[in-house]
Amino acid sequence: READVFANESVNSSSHTQHILNRTAKFQVTVNDADVIPLHDLRVVRVPRERTIPEDFDARKAWPNCPSISKIINQGECETNWALSIASVLTDRVCVAKRVHFKFSAQDLLTCCKHCKEDEGICSEGIPAHGWFYVAERGLPSEVAKSCSPYNIDSESCKSSCSERTKVPEVYKLGKPIVQQIQSEITANGPVQAIMDVEDDFVYNYTDSVYSCAEKYDGVNVHLPKAVKIIGWGQEKDGEPYWLAANFMGSKWGKMGGFFKIARGVNTCGIEDHVMLGKMTITEELELSRAPPLTKFGSVLLHFNMNTFVICIFFALLVFTCNAESEEIIRLINQRKSTWVAGRNFPENVTTGDLKRLNGALGVHPNPYYKFSIKVHEITLESTPQSFDARQHWPRCEDVINTIRNQAMTDRLCIERGNTKFKFSPEDLLECCTNCGNGCEGGYSFNAWKFWRDHGIVSGGDYNSNEGCKPYSVSSFVTNTAPKCHKTCQNEDYNATFIDDKHFGTTIYKVDANAHQIQAEILTNGPVEANFLVYEDFYSYQTGVYQHVYGEYMGGHSVKIVGWGVENGTPYWLAANSWGLYWGGLNGFFKILRGDNHCKIEANVVAGKVNS
Repeated sequence: READVFANESVNSSSHTQHILNRTAKFQVTVNDADVIPLHDLRVVRVPRERTIPEDFDARKAWPNCPSISKIINQGECETNWALSIASVLTDRVCVAKRVHFKFSAQDLLTCCKHCKEDEGICSEGIPAHGWFYVAERGLPSEVAKSCSPYNIDSESCKSSCSERTKVPEVYKLGKPIVQQIQSEITANGPVQAIMDVEDDFVYNYTDSVYSCAEKYDGVNVHLPKAVKIIGWGQEKDGEPYWLAANFMGSKWGKMGGFFKIARGVNTCGIEDHVMLGKMTITEELELSRAPPLTKFGSVLLHFNMNTFVICIFFALLVFTCNAESEEIIRLINQRKSTWVAGRNFPENVTTGDLKRLNGALGVHPNPYYKFSIKVHEITLESTPQSFDARQHWPRCEDVINTIRNQAMTDRLCIERGNTKFKFSPEDLLECCTNCGNGCEGGYSFNAWKFWRDHGIVSGGDYNSNEGCKPYSVSSFVTNTAPKCHKTCQNEDYNATFIDDKHFGTTIYKVDANAHQIQAEILTNGPVEANFLVYEDFYSYQTGVYQHVYGEYMGGHSVKIVGWGVENGTPYWLAANSWGLYWGGLNGFFKILRGDNHCKIEANVVAGKVNS
């Protein structure tokens, strides 16, 4: 089974590995056995059942025509294994899929992906998951492409002329049960990347036995987390199960030609915590797709799939730009005859990049392993109404809740205190919440709620509204640049002082990822903020119950869920988008499938209580 999900924020991982992991990217979790993962947590797409998992497996023997699987690269004195393993895994997987010998460039990752490393310099420690996000967004060139360099730690310049790139549209982090997941994925598609903690004895003393980390680290002999490539598994004569993996310290390391065995099924060294991979969409007509040149719109990396690219070439004759809302795409969506209707919401000269920039959610928290406080209600299903609309349930706050700006905080202040005038200022968050994200380029919803609780937020209306202490400024609304933090009210006509205008929250939490729990939270405390995955077709929503039917992943987005209902037998959430009253056919609101965690709408719901 396959499902699109955000990374699970509650996964346990070793302290040595956490800081190397992705703090922004969203992953897809591959699920091959739906019986072992709750279906309500996933949007499941049925795929052919995988082959029986053998007792032992070696990818070198399974695909003898793919010499890259046997190739051991020497990282030298640098901590570059994060990039070498990504390029190596992708090289192997293209060969497995199409018998194409296409050597991906680790050098491009090391020199061109600036957000992949914590410090400057080709040898600095890297963040593997950021690397996977990079290849999904921009793609990687071949080492043998024109002007592209092979691995060379003495060359730190990014070769911008390497424009022939192969995109990797699907990046995954494997879910549980992890052992079966890794085995099934490798037998079907080839080697995978794994992150493990290593000690001195592994680096300097390993020979050919089955390695296991010490039960407790002494804090002295621990090296940096290491990225390796798992290519198979087996068991020793005494029955001890192991993974077979490639290290990136040269073929003379150890006594297995640079490969090693490590205990399987016990998560030693954390090797089963973070297993990542990429999957190509390679058609018969197109052996290796070439991604279009990278475009910069603000700090957003823009790309589009080959189908959209072909459509855009045709429509460029008419509109001179690529638009994810072309009439052809809308027609294709409506041909699917789903539970909703598509139509044009944006002018023809709005590009795909412009639309992607609307999304704005980088995730719930920059640390995907942050331990959230999870809100769980005691509920009885009989007490939950079949339909609910917060605007009707709290009529004195109807005008507040009906505001399509995603402001669950403002709604809850009205519900709790009856304050129908105060509107929390997005401008204050953009200016002053330094760990909320990247200002106008997107942010983390939980950190915004945390800022509300710890520092308070002043009032502020829309651009040119002259409402509140800090209404939207020209900088934020027009030029899309977050201004510097002001500790005074920016509206000269506002009477209250900056300090007196601050309103605080008391508790903040994630709501348990269950439709009934989300309903209970809304019934009890008011609208909630939900983070979900946006695909190309969502931009063209008009009416009905949205379900993803067409197009590629475009980014994360935050919306406000205000209720639920059932339309023509299909259960839905009623939510407020923040793209204006003229988006869609419901005055800025939309309906999305409920109860199936569609597009992860139920997995990342955040809320909090007002300081009363």
